[in-house]
Amino acid sequence: MTSRQKVPDSKRTFRAKPIASARLLLVDSDAGRLLLTRQWIEWEGGPDAEVAAGGDEALDILGAAAQRFDLVAVWPTLDDDRDVDFFGVLRRCCSPVRLVAVTALTPAEVGRAGRLAGAAAVDDSGQPHGLVAALETVFDGSETVAAIIMRKRAPASMTAEWANAIYGAPPGGRFHAALD
Repeated sequence: MTSRQKVPDSKRTFRAKPIASARLLLVDSDAGRLLLTRQWIEWEGGPDAEVAAGGDEALDILGAAAQRFDLVAVWPTLDDDRDVDFFGVLRRCCSPVRLVAVTALTPAEVGRAGRLAGAAAVDDSGQPHGLVAALETVFDGSETVAAIIMRKRAPASMTAEWANAIYGAPPGGRFHAALD
């Protein structure tokens, strides 16, 4: 091959990820973890995310502008009642956002799982590549909070363990009306 010949496209190794252009909102009441998560996502090829320091601020940001976000990633404070029921508000207003919950808990440790209803995926890996993979999976699908609630089906993008813990149903399976 001479230096003037082009390398065929099939031989190129770099491919831009569609997730890099997504509009992402990160929500976490722990400022240090929030900034670290944002840096992790950017390092792994994700978008430059907007941030909110808790559920109240996130709802203010989303307000009437929920359509401008492709994804919302939330570190759920499952045992803290001081925060607004962020998931409940999104569920009741049939939000058009795609929602990923980020947690250090295991499915067995999740109390009051209904608070996560509307989440299309859960990342419990604690690793940047795990979170980016969850964001990519949800970004590539159509699992919005509104779609999940209207179809009353656990998201197909969830693992069986998390779908059962949150929705009481297998991935893609019908869940109980009490989660509406």
